[in-house]
Amino acid sequence: MQITTVDPAAGHVLAELHDLVSASYRIDRPHRPPPVLAETTVDWTIGYCGAELAGLQARLDGRLAGYAAISLPMADNTFSAELEIVVHPELRRRGIGRDLAAAARDRITSYGRKVAIGTALAGSPGARFAVAVGAAAQQDRFRNVLYLDSLDSAAVAAGLAEARRRAAGYSLEYLTGPIPAACLADTAALYDVVNDAPHESEALEDEVWTGDRVAAEDRWRAARGETVCTILARSDATGEPAGMTRLAVRAAGDLALQLETAVARPHRGRRLGYLLKASMLGWLGEHAPQARRISTFNAVTNAHMIAVNEALGFVPVERWTFYELAMSPLGQPPSDGY
Repeated sequence: MQITTVDPAAGHVLAELHDLVSASYRIDRPHRPPPVLAETTVDWTIGYCGAELAGLQARLDGRLAGYAAISLPMADNTFSAELEIVVHPELRRRGIGRDLAAAARDRITSYGRKVAIGTALAGSPGARFAVAVGAAAQQDRFRNVLYLDSLDSAAVAAGLAEARRRAAGYSLEYLTGPIPAACLADTAALYDVVNDAPHESEALEDEVWTGDRVAAEDRWRAARGETVCTILARSDATGEPAGMTRLAVRAAGDLALQLETAVARPHRGRRLGYLLKASMLGWLGEHAPQARRISTFNAVTNAHMIAVNEALGFVPVERWTFYELAMSPLGQPPSDGY
């Protein structure tokens, strides 16, 4: 087996990566459809905003057997790296994942990063693998899904009416697609509010958001073919941004991805969170009727947002755990067959 740097421009590498990811999703992410080729291409050529992407590939007799995707935050948390290791389902339990983890550890250390953070489905082989290579469990999150075909429309309408009553003195602003320049600073300020939510790892610092970073995320999502809708809540008295929710509709399939929802501290207690998310359902039904499911993640300790989602009809379908792997020398990861 050979482990080398991924060059997305070389030969058929992107197609091979896409085939591997698609095969792994059917087993590792049963409640989320695999990406289309355009999404895989963007993920490996552009990378997420505010980060630089590095990758390692493992080949067995010339076949792409697995990869380690390394994302290096550049705007904040520059001591850390995000790490995803995937091995083709047909080639697991041959030590490929272990060797990729060791190579990724060396690569991340060479960038001066002190910790790697990744996720695994609770109770899965991936979770056992994370522990086997020395990673420590951090935050647990639920993946919650709202199935729109079974939406209790009457209950949502009643909740929306109550939220509008409680949120008197606020107006909603609907934005489709990339955030316009005039709203970038206000949107960045609301992204900063997201830092109030529980962090994925104790090691992580607050993220720093600017208008340029918001614009970069929107460009990344647009390149992937996603249509993003944003609803901003503003105080009628001051015009200041009080809250937001964002949702991305994929170009293919029936899944929409709930992005950030945040309410600024001075404006909490007025049901703005419910107002924003319930209003988003109305937009979705009108502008993206092909979306029949909405997927979101919530930290298990984020009781307030979980309560809002439950009131809308979201149900938990998976539990994911964040893991933290220190880059300080800990010796060779144990040989456990992964």
